[in-house]
Amino acid sequence: MSRDDRLVQGALRLEMFSTWGNFLSKGLSHENVEEFRCHERTGRPLGTDSFIARPENGLKCILRRQKPGPK
Repeated sequence: MSRDDRLVQGALRLEMFSTWGNFLSKGLSHENVEEFRCHERTGRPLGTDSFIARPENGLKCILRRQKPGPK
Protein backbone atom coordinates (compact mmCIF):
# COMPACT_ATOMS: atom_id res chain seq x y z
CA MET A 1 0.00 0.00 0.00
CA SER A 2 1.27 3.45 -0.81
CA ARG A 3 1.00 6.66 1.16
CA ASP A 4 0.94 10.14 -0.26
CA ASP A 5 3.40 12.69 1.03
CA ARG A 6 4.65 16.13 -0.05
CA LEU A 7 6.75 14.69 -2.89
CA VAL A 8 4.91 11.60 -4.09
CA GLN A 9 1.29 10.84 -4.76
CA GLY A 10 1.28 7.04 -4.48
CA ALA A 11 -2.17 6.41 -5.95
CA LEU A 12 -1.25 8.33 -9.08
CA ARG A 13 1.94 6.30 -9.49
CA LEU A 14 0.10 3.03 -8.99
CA GLU A 15 -2.38 4.09 -11.65
CA MET A 16 0.42 4.92 -14.09
CA PHE A 17 2.45 1.75 -13.38
CA SER A 18 0.12 -0.95 -12.13
CA THR A 19 3.03 -3.36 -11.75
CA TRP A 20 6.34 -1.76 -10.92
CA GLY A 21 8.23 -4.76 -12.31
CA ASN A 22 6.62 -4.28 -15.72
CA PHE A 23 7.67 -0.65 -15.73
CA LEU A 24 11.25 -1.49 -14.80
CA SER A 25 11.50 -4.33 -17.33
CA LYS A 26 10.87 -1.91 -20.23
CA GLY A 27 14.36 -0.49 -19.82
CA LEU A 28 15.66 2.94 -20.75
CA SER A 29 16.92 4.43 -23.98
CA HIS A 30 20.59 5.32 -24.31
CA GLU A 31 19.62 9.02 -24.20
CA ASN A 32 17.71 8.54 -20.93
CA VAL A 33 20.66 6.71 -19.36
CA GLU A 34 23.06 9.50 -20.35
CA GLU A 35 20.71 12.16 -19.01
CA PHE A 36 20.45 10.32 -15.66
CA ARG A 37 24.23 9.95 -15.48
CA CYS A 38 24.80 13.64 -16.20
CA HIS A 39 22.47 14.68 -13.40
CA GLU A 40 23.93 12.05 -11.09
CA ARG A 41 27.42 13.55 -11.62
CA THR A 42 26.31 17.14 -11.02
CA GLY A 43 23.89 16.38 -8.20
CA ARG A 44 21.25 18.57 -9.82
CA PRO A 45 17.65 17.39 -10.00
CA LEU A 46 16.26 16.10 -13.27
CA GLY A 47 12.84 17.37 -14.29
CA THR A 48 10.84 20.15 -15.82
CA ASP A 49 11.25 23.76 -14.70
CA SER A 50 8.01 23.59 -12.71
CA PHE A 51 9.13 20.33 -11.04
CA ILE A 52 12.46 21.87 -9.99
CA ALA A 53 10.84 25.15 -8.89
CA ARG A 54 8.90 23.45 -6.09
CA PRO A 55 11.91 22.26 -4.05
CA GLU A 56 13.78 25.48 -4.89
CA ASN A 57 10.95 27.50 -3.35
CA GLY A 58 10.70 25.20 -0.34
CA LEU A 59 14.46 25.06 0.29
CA LYS A 60 15.04 28.72 -0.63
CA CYS A 61 18.04 27.83 -2.83
CA ILE A 62 18.83 27.47 -6.53
CA LEU A 63 19.02 23.88 -7.76
CA ARG A 64 19.15 24.37 -11.53
CA ARG A 65 22.31 25.00 -13.52
CA GLN A 66 23.56 28.58 -13.42
CA LYS A 67 25.72 30.54 -15.83
CA PRO A 68 29.35 29.43 -15.30
CA GLY A 69 32.07 31.82 -14.20
CA PRO A 70 32.34 34.51 -11.55
CA LYS A 71 29.18 36.18 -10.33
